[in-house]
Amino acid sequence: MRAIAVLVIVFSLLAAMPSAAHADIAPPEQPPGSNPQPGAETTQVQMISETVTMDILSMVPSGSLGQALVTASFTMRNLGSSEEKMAVRFPLGVADERSSNARINDFKVKVDGKAAAVREITGSDPYYDFGTVPWVEFDAAFPPAKDVIIQVSYTLEAGGESPFSLFSYVFSTGAGWNGTIGSGTLIVRFPYEVSELNVLPSYRADEPNLVEDHRLSASELKWTWTDFEPDRGNNFEITVVMPSLWKKTRELEAQLVKTPNDGERWGMLGKLYKSFAFSSRGKGFRFGNISGDNGAMQLYQLSLAAYEKAVALKPIDAQWHAGFADLLIYHAYFAGFEGTSTTSEMIRGLNELDTALKLAPQDAIVLAIAEQDTWYAGDGMVKVGESYTFPWLTATPAPTATQIGAKIGTVTPAAPTPEPLSTNVPTLAATQSPTLMPSPTPANSKRSIEVCGSVVLLPLAVGMVLFKRRK
Repeated sequence: MRAIAVLVIVFSLLAAMPSAAHADIAPPEQPPGSNPQPGAETTQVQMISETVTMDILSMVPSGSLGQALVTASFTMRNLGSSEEKMAVRFPLGVADERSSNARINDFKVKVDGKAAAVREITGSDPYYDFGTVPWVEFDAAFPPAKDVIIQVSYTLEAGGESPFSLFSYVFSTGAGWNGTIGSGTLIVRFPYEVSELNVLPSYRADEPNLVEDHRLSASELKWTWTDFEPDRGNNFEITVVMPSLWKKTRELEAQLVKTPNDGERWGMLGKLYKSFAFSSRGKGFRFGNISGDNGAMQLYQLSLAAYEKAVALKPIDAQWHAGFADLLIYHAYFAGFEGTSTTSEMIRGLNELDTALKLAPQDAIVLAIAEQDTWYAGDGMVKVGESYTFPWLTATPAPTATQIGAKIGTVTPAAPTPEPLSTNVPTLAATQSPTLMPSPTPANSKRSIEVCGSVVLLPLAVGMVLFKRRK
């Protein structure tokens, strides 16, 4: 029952993820004509083609989850026999501090190369149908059989929740033009090399490999469409690791090339890799499962290698041992739901946590991690008063059917034995490595405070199950 509850909550929270979305130009709700009514008259202007480019910025204001400079060019053609003049509209979005959404404030437009004046109006919400939102409109004339080029530019604020940024583009508002959209191209440019490590998988069934299937260059992804009638199913979303955090990760990696014996930096690198692999809300992996996310699997291995370096170089730093324990225990618990045998990994995590508690039994960060990981470790660890015991680490451990094996759907051996520490730890050079150091928590992100290798969660009651936010 606990496994079912976890999965239900994971998918319900993913479905409720907030986002920021902005969109195609759109004709007036009632195209020009004599006393028009909805559906009584349609425009003869067709969108022949459109090209949209999102340039993700590496430098953003404090508190921002990410920004992209969006430029879009639309080729419009009047298929009728007489000129049409209309006020073309564009949605600006609504500022929402709870979801980090921000409306467009720097919208610019040109019609056939000449700047056009814009005026703000109110229109229906093109994305969620949550009522009305601000739009702008600008006048344009469309002579028959002549292409008119409309160009827009603006800064798009990312939605989502740290450490991830979500960028969106709404195609469905272009459905009001005549016929289908002849061709569409969308390009996303990154300020660094793009990979499965810094781009999360898509939940769309037609996007099995989001990065490799759309790679235009080392730092660009590209999507194309032809003759499509856009609806909400065509609207675009991409979720990435926060560019500012990814940039810091790469900076930290570069520093470690020069100072490979810096245990503190290895710990911070492991902490960031860990945060990129898991859900921002402490509900498992970032994609819901790890078996379908090659990037998350690589990030976990990178985090594992970095934490091993940290505790080897700083063996008496209790907080890094606790942070490492958190990685192992949390991964073991949720990977177990996917049929992976994780008993030995859980025991290794319990060993690390036991070490941390022996080194610093009164450390607030260590105690906070122990408190939160008690839930995931089951009867592998037990809180007795203000201290903890670890039944699985005794001389004759014998997990029962109610312990980790049964709880996460794996076969539990009669007497689990900790695996020896691997001597072949994957190095950063052996994988596609990402980029580092935890930045100050964005003001619009509800995050917990973490010191060193710790992961402090905020409690979240959902039904009868208690979950905690992780970092």
